[in-house]
Formats: sequence, structure tokens, C-alpha cells
Amino acid sequence: MNYILSMLFLGMSVWATAQNLIVDPGAETDPTSSGWVSVAGYWVSGSEVAAHGGSYHFYAGGTAGAGVLSELYQDVNVSADAASIDAGLATATFSAWLRSYSFGSGDPGRVYVEYRDASNAVLATYDTGNQSPLSWTQYSNSRTVPVGTRSIRIRLVTSAVKGTDADGYFDDLSLTITAPMPVDLLYFKSSVYGAVVELHWATAAETSNAFFTIEKSTDASQWKVLGVIDGVGNTQQLSSYGFTDEQPLSGIQYYRLTQTDENGTTTNHPIISETFGGAAPTLILYPNPNEGRLTIHTGTDVIKSLQVFSASGQLLWSAQNIFDREYFLDWTPQPAGYYTVEVLTERGIQRGTFSKY
Repeated sequence: MNYILSMLFLGMSVWATAQNLIVDPGAETDPTSSGWVSVAGYWVSGSEVAAHGGSYHFYAGGTAGAGVLSELYQDVNVSADAASIDAGLATATFSAWLRSYSFGSGDPGRVYVEYRDASNAVLATYDTGNQSPLSWTQYSNSRTVPVGTRSIRIRLVTSAVKGTDADGYFDDLSLTITAPMPVDLLYFKSSVYGAVVELHWATAAETSNAFFTIEKSTDASQWKVLGVIDGVGNTQQLSSYGFTDEQPLSGIQYYRLTQTDENGTTTNHPIISETFGGAAPTLILYPNPNEGRLTIHTGTDVIKSLQVFSASGQLLWSAQNIFDREYFLDWTPQPAGYYTVEVLTERGIQRGTFSKY
């Protein structure tokens, strides 16, 4: 049996947080040559005052006169998170540091964060307002990304109150999108059961999950599609899936699980492997039925571990590191009823049922 486990607890969602999505967020290189577009003014990597971080800050420089606006902007494409955004599950967090000239010219700086749809229409805006603090001050905002958002425009605006220099400075801007991953995979595992290989996986939550594709390979390079299983779509509940490879090959084989969103985006999960040696030997449980004293025998296969389940599937007992072909189970303290024994050997899992009277 092979499996992968994510570091999750049932009922919890996995959230993927993007890195800072803004290119050249601290003006460490010339802004207009590194992702920013100048609308008005002569924007440079300035050093008129000590930068908040790094060596430079955004600086518009000379303008045509007092009160004339200078503007620099950058568009951030967030269409990769469209499914989460349109489900109302994505959160945008923005932050920027602003200040004015240290001797008190009072030239203001202002930042707009505009959420735009595919046609470039503005859906919502965060506005710092005109700010002219004489030391670096942080302005931030966190909000649910409006449904339909496909880009976010960051606008830096400053003007000269007196003189011809616009001394509103900006530094260390940040924009991140936090969105749930399409699928919170709890596990993907395989086991040999008789003459077949069973594949099982489960998710803690799903967002716009269209379907899973199960693939098989003998070299983990060339893949063959075994089947497709529909996903739940959107849920915050546990979902379990299964698929049976009815024609396993002798020796080692690899299995890959690929998840596809409703918008066509695919995610490959870690590859697992399984060794198949033909039909598993018969598991012997005797006497059966019994009064609670049961012998478990696997023929020539060494028992690695075993588990006992109730008739409803609840795990009642387990033992590890047995490394023997036979095991005696004292089940006398348990109530009468039907139970399932699951034995793990080097050739996979064997299951059998016994009853206690």
C-alpha cells in the first residue's frame, strides 16, 4: 500500500497565499522600465529622503506647476484566481508606505487600488486619500475581491503644493491574493486487494472542482488514462472517492491523480506507486465463528500490521510491526457481532470477516 498525506485536519481548508504580485514594489529599479506606466510626471527611483526599505523610493520629480498631478500605475492580472474570486472566496490585502518631504512642503501622495473586470470597468476602489506625513506611514486595506475581478490597478498620484517638485513619496507596496486551493487533498493511496489495485482519495473541501483524472504508468514518464471521476464542485465537507484498476501489471506501477477546475485549470497531485505480484493468497481466520479467540494466518506472507473494524466500518483496534505469518487475537472483551480484519503484508492488503457469539 502506498499513500500520501497532507498536513491537514479534517474540516480545515488549505489556503494558497500568493507572493507580492506587484513588480518592482519598492522602486529599486526605474519604475517605467519595470512594470509601471507613467501617465504624467517624470517618475524615477528617487533618493530625496531615506527610503523606507532598500535604497530608493518612487519620486515624480518636477511638474508643470503647483497643483499639477503626476501619476504612475501598474495593472496586476488576477485571472488565475477567477474561480475563487467568482465564488466570493478570495481576499486581497494591499499595503503601501507614504511620506512627504521632511522639511514640510506638504506635497501629498495618494494611492488608489482599483478592482477591474474583464472589460476594464472599475468594480470597487480603495483610496488612501491625500496623505503628507513627514515620516514613513503605512496605509493598508484587506477585503474580499469583488466577483468578476480580473485585474487590479495600483495608481500612485502626487502633486506639488508649492514649487514645481511633487514631493509625495511611495515605497514598499504590496498586494497579495489569498484564495482556497481548488481541492484540499487529504490523501491519495493505493492497495492490492485480491487481483486488483484499489485507489482511494479524499478531500476536505473543494472549490469549482469539475473532475479527477486517474492515470497509470510503468515508468512514471509515459501515462495512460484509466478513468475520470466527477468532482463535487463546491463544498466545505469531506468527500471520498475510489477507483479500481482491474488490470494491474506484474511488478511496480505508478498512479497519478489530476484535478481539473470548472475553468479548465489542472493540478497534478504527487505520484504514488504500487507493487503487484498477482492474486493475493487467501487470508485464513479460524475458528470462525468463535467466542473471541481468533487465529489470523496469511500462508507465506509476513504480516506487517493489522486492524479490526466494526460492522459499520469504525476502527476498533490495531497492531503494528508484527512481522510474523500468524497472529493470535484475543477478542473476548468485545461484544458479540461481526468484525472485519484488515491485514497489511508486503504484497498489499487482505481482508476477512469473522463473527463472535
